[in-house]
Amino acid sequence: MLRRLLTLRWLALSVLAVLLVVVMSLLGVWQWHRAQPSRYAAAVSAPPVGVTTVVRAAQPLPTYAVGRLVTASGTYDAEHQFVVPGRRLNGQVGSWVLSPLRLPDGSGVIVVRGWTGTPEGAGFAPTGPVDVTGRVQSAERTGSPAAGAGPELSAVDPAVVAPRLSYPLLDGYVVLTAQSPPANAALTPVPPLLPTSGDGLHPRNLAYALQWWVFAAFVMVGWWRMLRDDVQPPVTPEPAPAPVAPNPALDRRRRQALEDAVSGDDELAAYNRYLAELDDAADSRGR
Repeated sequence: MLRRLLTLRWLALSVLAVLLVVVMSLLGVWQWHRAQPSRYAAAVSAPPVGVTTVVRAAQPLPTYAVGRLVTASGTYDAEHQFVVPGRRLNGQVGSWVLSPLRLPDGSGVIVVRGWTGTPEGAGFAPTGPVDVTGRVQSAERTGSPAAGAGPELSAVDPAVVAPRLSYPLLDGYVVLTAQSPPANAALTPVPPLLPTSGDGLHPRNLAYALQWWVFAAFVMVGWWRMLRDDVQPPVTPEPAPAPVAPNPALDRRRRQALEDAVSGDDELAAYNRYLAELDDAADSRGR
């Protein structure tokens, strides 16, 4: 078996099998970690990172990124400012004020700059470069323009805002917690919705993890069976014995000997047995 493994064909197959097993095992471990509920608490308490490290343009927002503290540097799009009415804060009904923040890579991200109780309190986004810090939130996905193409939205939905812009938007949005230069003092900060750590295991990611590990097991079993079949020689079935041609005379004498034995003629029965034995001997020599 060792000599067979050292051939070029089996070396290539073995290397391929090892690579597949390693990759599938790592994918299973990755999905297992994603299934753990503790990742939400870790995301909330983790230090801030750049927004583009957890949210990619033209890609859905990862679940583990919700609640993550992020930073971003750029310039607010002064021509596009939106409000989402009907939002409560401290028992009062008002509006969220949000603006797209243009990032250095050419994309943008929606930033909820604050809450206002009156339309006049929305103000305008600051001009010039800003550094913002905030919490990533999932898009509400039910948004639609409240009235034509005006500034009012029914929800914070990048899919509704993106067609009005000439640059791509990141999925989700950022709730502002700090800004330099300072944010508009007339706006009240909006408390971000933080995920909890008691959600339990996530069955979809857990199923993906088990699936990758089963695939890795299939690769190992398949490699072993291919090697075993290649090493063991094929089993050749033994040929069936040649049929013996019937001997009518021998059969007749045996029947006669049996009849004589039954009839009680011992001498005749012995003579017939003797003839049958001679026929057996002659038949054996003729084979």
